[in-house]
Order: sequence, then C-alpha cells, then structure tokens
Amino acid sequence: QFAATLGRAIDRGTYRLSSDEEFQRSGIFVGSVMDARLLSFHAVAVLGLVEKSFPVAPRQDPVLLDDERAVINRNRGAQRLALKGRRLEEERLLFRLARASAVERLLLCYPRLDPATARPRIASPFCSGWPARWKAGTSITRDSTA
Repeated sequence: QFAATLGRAIDRGTYRLSSDEEFQRSGIFVGSVMDARLLSFHAVAVLGLVEKSFPVAPRQDPVLLDDERAVINRNRGAQRLALKGRRLEEERLLFRLARASAVERLLLCYPRLDPATARPRIASPFCSGWPARWKAGTSITRDSTA
C-alpha cells in the first residue's frame, strides 16, 4: 500500500517538459555536481558541504597505491590509472564549476548537526575560503563568488 501511495504522489508531483527545447529554461534540476557541470541555472543550491563528504576524504586504493600507479603510468607512457591523491583537485574544480553555474542566486550550505547522532558537523574546507561578509541570509553578487 505504501509503494502504491508513493507512486501516485510521485506521478502527481513530477514535472515533465513539453519538449527538449525547454531544457534549462524551466523546471528544476536535481542532481550531483558532476551531473550539473557546464550547465547554467538561475539558482543553484550546493548542499552537504561537510568535512570528509565534500570533498571526500582521500583514500588510496589498498590494492594499488598511488606510487605504484605512477610507476605503471610512467612505464606505459600514459596517464591510464588515476591517482587517488588528485581527487581533491577534481573536487575543487567541481566546486568552482558549481558556483559558476549560478546565474542569479547561489546557496551554499551544510548541516550543523549529524541527524543520526546529533553531533556537531564541521563545514567543508571549501567553506573556509568564503569571505566573512557571506553571513547567513546575506545576498551576494555574482562578482563576489569568483
């Protein structure tokens, strides 16, 4: 019964564009930062900017460490195996792309408490670069996000 009720609620709440030509002109896009890269929107909300979540804590592959990957890449003459240590650079780029995709409004936020434990959460290191004038509820201009 729950599944049927949920299905009807989703069907009633789903908004479908009348044509592909309306893509990025109306409606709401919900997706990951990776899915939204290089798109532009009137308003962008980047949620979950929590330490060890965005950016993800870097972890090496226990089977093939970064040093071993670098040796293989050098011997093969190509960058075929991604180095896990470069993950932070990739996430920093995705964060910049997410900020740049906002045409009019940008919302950057993180939960202050962990919902499961009620322990305080620590903001992402990306938040430490926010200017002090970006207080909660303060309007900012596009120039101030660069």
